[in-house]
Amino acid sequence: MTSGALVAGQGARETGAHMTGKRSFLRIVLSLAVLLWSNGAFPYAKLANVTALVNALGDMNPEVRRNAIDALGKLGPEAAAAVPELVKALNDRDMGVRWVSAVTLAKIGPQAAASLIRALGDVSVNVRRGAALALGEMEPKASDAVPGLIVALTDRDGKVRENAAEALGSYGPDAAAAVPALVRAFSDEDPYVNGKAAEAAGRIGKPAVPALAEALKDTRENVRWCAAGAYLAGSA
Repeated sequence: MTSGALVAGQGARETGAHMTGKRSFLRIVLSLAVLLWSNGAFPYAKLANVTALVNALGDMNPEVRRNAIDALGKLGPEAAAAVPELVKALNDRDMGVRWVSAVTLAKIGPQAAASLIRALGDVSVNVRRGAALALGEMEPKASDAVPGLIVALTDRDGKVRENAAEALGSYGPDAAAAVPALVRAFSDEDPYVNGKAAEAAGRIGKPAVPALAEALKDTRENVRWCAAGAYLAGSA
């Protein structure tokens, strides 16, 4: 191969790399513009095209995916049509995408509740974690999520159990049915689950008092510790 051909080949590779980088940069810029529009930065051109944002969830660049999901979150309930794809994004390979997907589903609100309740039983641990997190962050609360969150307290994954306990606590007295399961979680092998279960029982308040009084007499030290912590954490 001549030196001229070598130079030409090198130039073609550099040009290709440049174009690839340029396309990636443009996708990020466009996704940021979408985020600004959906946040009302340009009121004369407020973007509410959920379909376009959902399509961006398949982009190869995680920053583009995160920005698109964040933009959907700014739309709140108007982004309800995106719920199925956002639930899938709870299992994205990028941790940031998974987290912002959970937050966005919570912002969409009760219209996302049914899908999130089903997702508590998903085969993917990331989806189960995100679903429990989203149900805890959601306002107003989806009261029909309590039974599914109770079941999630026995999930084989500690983070799912932790998120479920924290979510139940956010429901306050409306999660009274969860008290027996939360008290059982006082003896969970994961100390983070113990702590969140105690906090949740405390936030539930008066409905938890009889069970907590019994737990204070338990022969296991960690159960007694959690019961005392529950009193400290809430109004119980």
